[in-house]
Amino acid sequence: WDSSLGRGRPGWHIECSAFCRAMFGDVPPAPYLHSGGRDLRFPHHENEIAQSQALFGGDRWVQHWVHAGQLNIKGLKMSKSLKNYTTIQEHLSGSSARAFRIFCLLHRYHADVTFGEDRAADAAAWERSFASTFRILALHLSDGGYGAYGAFPAAGSPPPIPPGGSTERAAVGGE
Repeated sequence: WDSSLGRGRPGWHIECSAFCRAMFGDVPPAPYLHSGGRDLRFPHHENEIAQSQALFGGDRWVQHWVHAGQLNIKGLKMSKSLKNYTTIQEHLSGSSARAFRIFCLLHRYHADVTFGEDRAADAAAWERSFASTFRILALHLSDGGYGAYGAFPAAGSPPPIPPGGSTERAAVGGE
């Protein structure tokens, strides 16, 4: 909205401060952790801080701030107002939830990331690689987890002898 102070959303900052107060109480630092996209650092979070410190009469509103990077699609910040977004439901119609989680884990939380078909394909490839690795591990662990050695030896007992191995121990250090 246009105003004498410039364009802005007049209720947005106070709404968030009021919500936090209702959820976390009046004793600063409350909330302990507050997060949002890095694009909210200024002016949104700065305004929240100023309003809340004025209300509580303190110099601290939140103990820790976490600002995440932005998700970009086709070079622009994903935004409902820009109409360049994909809902989770739409995304999952062509990809697995696991692949999307892997996509998220492949990037630092504070870094901007561009999402597209190539990144979705990267995450799907990682998902296949993990699935293959876990299938191999499952086969190995199906015999008790110790391969040809059988069960894990009890504490203090000598290590097991591999099948076809010698019962004599090799000398250590030339003894």
